[in-house]
Amino acid sequence: MPRTMLRKAVLGEISESGDVCGLLFRQGKTRDAARHFLLWLRSKDNRATRGEVSQFSRELQQGNAVKGFSYRREHFYRPILKRLMDFGFIALESRPINRRMVRCYVPVYMYIPSKGPGGHNWWNLAYIIALKWNQFFWPERTSK
Repeated sequence: MPRTMLRKAVLGEISESGDVCGLLFRQGKTRDAARHFLLWLRSKDNRATRGEVSQFSRELQQGNAVKGFSYRREHFYRPILKRLMDFGFIALESRPINRRMVRCYVPVYMYIPSKGPGGHNWWNLAYIIALKWNQFFWPERTSK
């Protein structure tokens, strides 16, 4: 398949895709584990300490985090958490909890313009991914 056709197919899939996990992760089980992690992080008021993430990964490995789904802890840290941090979607920040500074994993808000660049190029792809990320964690802040 020529490169331009592949790019158009990927951009067409991206605009129709429902969530950001389908865009960032291609493998089915990895995508599902990332989706469960992001839903869990959103339910924790968009922050989780390192200990809480470690406990979540243990529960995910044992199959207790999500009924009928298990994912190895080693595979959670390397392909999911590391990729999200490398891409700049998740950050490890110090937050005050109970009058102590604790390092927490938090999602990063992507500052993007209100109108996308358009076209079938890398800039539009990055814009769509950032827009879907913002819509997932902050639906009240995004107008679209």
